[in-house]
Amino acid sequence: MTDKFAEYEAQLAVIRASIDRVDEDLAKLLGTRLALAAEIGRLKVEWGLWEMDEARQTEILQRLHRRFVDSTPLELEAVWRVLFSLSIARQLEIIRNQPDLDDPNLV
Repeated sequence: MTDKFAEYEAQLAVIRASIDRVDEDLAKLLGTRLALAAEIGRLKVEWGLWEMDEARQTEILQRLHRRFVDSTPLELEAVWRVLFSLSIARQLEIIRNQPDLDDPNLV
């Protein structure tokens, strides 16, 4: 291995370590977001409201586009659409596990 390649490997290791730290932070934040989605699911059960708020998703995406102008809309939307799907799945899991569920469309 040449000295130049060793320098590359060292720099790469530093960057990858930074990515690993970001991944840890993202995983923690994802857990927090999904816990909050579960709280929304419990609130919906309490109030008997099952609808998912698509306007809220649009609002979130628009806010993100304004705040993170260096990211392309496709990058933001790709990530947040997955987050929305996971959050909805978490809410539906809470809603569907209710013993007195009257709405057969949610089962």
